[in-house]
Amino acid sequence: AKTDNDFVSFSLTSATDGCLYFIHQCLIIVSRMGVNLSVMITGYFMINSRPRWDKVPVIWFQTMFYCVAIYAILVGAGIYDFSLKDFGTQFVPVYNGSYWFVTKYIGLISLAPFVNIMVRNLSRLQYRALLLVLLAMDFEIMCSFGYGKYFSGDCSLFHLTTVYLLAGYIRIHPVDITAKKSFIAFCLSVAAIFLLTMLCKEF
Repeated sequence: AKTDNDFVSFSLTSATDGCLYFIHQCLIIVSRMGVNLSVMITGYFMINSRPRWDKVPVIWFQTMFYCVAIYAILVGAGIYDFSLKDFGTQFVPVYNGSYWFVTKYIGLISLAPFVNIMVRNLSRLQYRALLLVLLAMDFEIMCSFGYGKYFSGDCSLFHLTTVYLLAGYIRIHPVDITAKKSFIAFCLSVAAIFLLTMLCKEF
């Protein structure tokens, strides 16, 4: 039989594990906010813009330049041993997926002109319906509940396109968000994260 001390010890340990798990998940979410915010900024400003495929080779060249420069520095410092194969891969970082965000971002920019034409011809209601479908297909919580594991995946091109279109909706159909509404949304989001964290811990 459990004594009072055993019960207290079990409760404290369980609560500590839950808090640490909650903090861990929050840190993961915060670390991924940079990716989503970058894509949202892109979507907000590009949704009404003309096709800019010229940005693709520019991004490719910039990434290649830094990859070659960093590789040369590491080899010069003796951290890496020079390899002709490794040196060659620095010239195609987007192709070989060394920098996954740049690869996905180039894919997003390549699709953006066609996506922009499509959504600009949608009504507000149709655009909302599209977002609901995309968000449902992209949704997945930590315990792998939802359709995201089938249609989207972690920071996939599908996910980035969904975030892009969400920002585009805000640009085309402005939403009146007050400070009070923002605070309420923040509190609800924190509560939802906590509840989902506790739920996933059980599984």
